[in-house]
Amino acid sequence: MSEAKKREQIIAKSVDFISKNIGLMSNNLPNEFLEKWIDDEPVMQVSKGGCIQYTIFMYAWTKYHHSLNQKEFNATEKMIQDAYFAWQTKLSLTMLQQQGMLQLKPFKVFDFGDLDEMKIDFEP
Repeated sequence: MSEAKKREQIIAKSVDFISKNIGLMSNNLPNEFLEKWIDDEPVMQVSKGGCIQYTIFMYAWTKYHHSLNQKEFNATEKMIQDAYFAWQTKLSLTMLQQQGMLQLKPFKVFDFGDLDEMKIDFEP
């Protein structure tokens, strides 16, 4: 299978999953998606654009805003990049949690609300 076909399949499966699970909590994120969504070089990818992770993020980000019944919203390039980096942080924390390295209370994976003050709670 060509790389382009693999990319299309990953994006299609991710879009389908996100559209059915916009309120997903971190403890329920399947490893299958987590491994594909974590970006090893987010700064490089965002600056050059076009990576699978960024495409998937853009879908999730717009789907989140649509779920709030927003007909439109304004965003600067910096806001979008900051949201992407915050999402990558959430995914990294989820991976550490799944690997037993951190004990965190579950949080919404696709909540892009107030990312300036992302709240991550530790389990006692």
